[in-house]
Amino acid sequence: MNKRKYPRVNIHILASFDCYDEDGELFDQKLGVILDISLGGMLIETDDIVKANYVKIVFVNYEQKLMSIVASIVHSR
Repeated sequence: MNKRKYPRVNIHILASFDCYDEDGELFDQKLGVILDISLGGMLIETDDIVKANYVKIVFVNYEQKLMSIVASIVHSR
């Protein structure tokens, strides 16, 4: 049984993301792959655990437009 509020769409898009601390200071940059996305969030696979208060995710969408999203980290493992 799926308990998610919004349906997820499977995608496979390379992304970079900047990691910011609680003071809004950039402290790390990482690369990853967005595996799925919905109105409520996205799943990103990366080689490292992300320990950031929020991230700025940059990727190229299916229309070949550069997109930027600022998001908070809910779960990282």
